[in-house]
Amino acid sequence: ATQVMDLLTQLKWLDDTIVSSFDLDTCLAVKKIHPAVPVGWLLNWTESTMDCARRAAESGLDAVHPHYKTVLEGDVGTIQGWGLQVNVWTVNSASSITRMYEWGVDTIITDDHVLALSLGRHPSASPLNGVAGDCPRLAAMNIVVCVKQIPDPAAPQSLDATTHNLDRTGKLILDEAD
Repeated sequence: ATQVMDLLTQLKWLDDTIVSSFDLDTCLAVKKIHPAVPVGWLLNWTESTMDCARRAAESGLDAVHPHYKTVLEGDVGTIQGWGLQVNVWTVNSASSITRMYEWGVDTIITDDHVLALSLGRHPSASPLNGVAGDCPRLAAMNIVVCVKQIPDPAAPQSLDATTHNLDRTGKLILDEAD
């Protein structure tokens, strides 16, 4: 967690980042290091979304990231009432994206951002301007950080200065053994 937060600080990405991990202890460590940085617990399929959301709220986290198929319509408002964002993953079909918009989730994590933005029906919707359709609750995250895909700060070529995309072929700080 320290390496990730040091890198985000060095890259000046703290204001545009929500840090996410499947590991609750990692989420808590990040929150302790940088309390102001939003932290979301990435939930796995096998645990109750509501139980995990309750634990996340009690632990002072900012969001939960459940798989969209594990969320019920009534869960969204309850979880948000506990002060958490609900950021669902990986939503790739038009019907599921529309349902998540209608249920009021805060963020839709998708492999098809063009489809997600087009379903918002906002005339100026664009991944470049952050406008994400007619759903005012839909939050646009600028970056999602995966601990296993952090570039080595000693290898500046691993980050494209224009697009801010990571070159995943370069050396990574952490590997599968970490």
